[in-house]
Amino acid sequence: MKKICSLLLLMLLVMASCQHQSASGSKKEGVVFDSVVVDSTTRLNADTETPNGELSIRMVYAKPLGDDPQSVEAAWKINKALLSSDLLMSDYMTGVRPSVTKGLTPKGYMEKALGQVSANFGKRYLADNMELFKEMADFSPTYNRSYTVHTKVHQVSDSIVNYVADTYYYDGGAHGQSVTWARNFNPHTGAAVTLADILRPGYEAPLTMKIMTELIWQFKVKNLQELQDSACVFMDMAVYIPKNYIIGSKGITFIYCQDEVAPHAAGEIRVTLTNKQLAELKRKK
Repeated sequence: MKKICSLLLLMLLVMASCQHQSASGSKKEGVVFDSVVVDSTTRLNADTETPNGELSIRMVYAKPLGDDPQSVEAAWKINKALLSSDLLMSDYMTGVRPSVTKGLTPKGYMEKALGQVSANFGKRYLADNMELFKEMADFSPTYNRSYTVHTKVHQVSDSIVNYVADTYYYDGGAHGQSVTWARNFNPHTGAAVTLADILRPGYEAPLTMKIMTELIWQFKVKNLQELQDSACVFMDMAVYIPKNYIIGSKGITFIYCQDEVAPHAAGEIRVTLTNKQLAELKRKK
């Protein structure tokens, strides 16, 4: 059986490190960013191009500036946070979090992790589809699957770097699923920068109200009831602060992913509150 699977499994794994533009090009930033590329194709029939499962990951990771201990620690902290989060699908994360050792560079750490993600994706694709394909090969196109994760970073200030991932997953059916994953990091310490770090205690209720007010204006309705009934946004739930947000120089953009708070056709919903709108909630410097 292993021989059969090995013939049917064609893994085209390409790992390339391409220099990613550093967030500011200054040593003040604590870390710089590079990227690892992993592409793989797993085929149910070794003699045909399709059906197949295609994976494409462009993963930005942090690396230290030289041997500075603080920079080294910050880089490891960011990379570990990325692999410990829900950025990558849990279905493919078995055995993915390699331990940090002195002999493993940030690039090696990320390559090892993503290589395992690719292997898990291929194994899962074969396990889910091979037997059914053998029985009903005439429905070949219905067995195509894809998983894409492309990430990028943006330096907002000396103390904040945005990390954003655009993810797409197709597991059959009428359409795939698009997800935006967004987090913010301090490049000096590697720590996540959250709303609690920049907004005063008790910000949750007034911030939720501001987001709701902005959504009502954005969808050109009069109140929350119309937002739910007419715009079909937050139909069966209360308005909440999303976990994905981008802290910018001019404000904060809150991201509700496709299907999160509205029907699929509505797509992704973003709400941006300016610094002026957030002024009363900001911590005093």
